Amino acid sequence: MYASCGRWDLLNQMYQAGGEWDRALTIAEEKDRIHLRTTYFSYASHLEAKGDFMGATHMYEKADAHRSQVPRMLLDDQQALEQYVLKSKDP
Repeated sequence: MYASCGRWDLLNQMYQAGGEWDRALTIAEEKDRIHLRTTYFSYASHLEAKGDFMGATHMYEKADAHRSQVPRMLLDDQQALEQYVLKSKDP
């Protein structure tokens, strides 16, 4: 119904709420570009809560929130944080 009305934002939210992240990301990338970064950020937060720090890091980078979120996330693992900073191409 949301698709037929062109409400891609609501369809994106529905997929996120249902845990259908692949579908939510596809909708955001193809139809709901205005919410793309917030969808990436929400997915990163979801992955972080599950303990998938590598996936969360990648999504925070796509959301352009990695400068603050990755150091916060890796604060307890100084070695992982140091490795991330050394590998980072961000000046």
